[in-house]
Amino acid sequence: MHTKIEIETARLIPVDPESQQILETLKQEDIYHQIDSPYTLVNIFLVSTLGGVSRLASAIHEQASAKRNIILSLDSHLEVDTFLGIDSYLCFQESANPCEQLGQFLYMYRNTVEIHGLISFDFNDFMNLVKGRNQISMVSYPYEQKIDEAVQLLQEHKLQDDSNYLLYFTLKHYEPKQLEAVLKPIQVYLESFPADTNYYLDFNEAPEQLVALMKITPEFTIQSIVPDTV
Repeated sequence: MHTKIEIETARLIPVDPESQQILETLKQEDIYHQIDSPYTLVNIFLVSTLGGVSRLASAIHEQASAKRNIILSLDSHLEVDTFLGIDSYLCFQESANPCEQLGQFLYMYRNTVEIHGLISFDFNDFMNLVKGRNQISMVSYPYEQKIDEAVQLLQEHKLQDDSNYLLYFTLKHYEPKQLEAVLKPIQVYLESFPADTNYYLDFNEAPEQLVALMKITPEFTIQSIVPDTV
């Protein structure tokens, strides 16, 4: 994923040097947030170490206020206390590459929240998906001609009861008369979701065609997220 991602409404706040280094790495890949943006809606505190956890309280106190606040642990083994004013506590899947996953997380945020898609998904929907304590994981697959190519790869990943999902895809050209045929593989895939699953769908026009899935699993129902095996 080589698309430039400039976040306008989320303020990324590293609370330890390890988190700062991950942001620096992403910046080299053209993934970054606007400094002092007047449109900030959410503070995202990034923590990677026990030292960072110990500095969270002061970082939250010192940071400029925002409509919502998220703590995102870049190490799934860290235990983070509950803080007043924090709406969401997130961590990535164990053994996941935190830099890669954070880049995909910011891609999903940018393209579903900040860039209005062709379905009505917005900031409030996003916060509703991630509120509370959750483990999150992202996968994305590009495709050349038919979206089926990417959907088939998504089907290799196990869907879990009691999880929430955000499914996002792009088309080079949006043609309403052909949309029903394009959406058919997506609809078939959505029909495979467990009955208790909540999901959102969004799509847009973009030069790079892909299908991306974000899985949000409440902390008490976390299971290993691996492709299904035959």
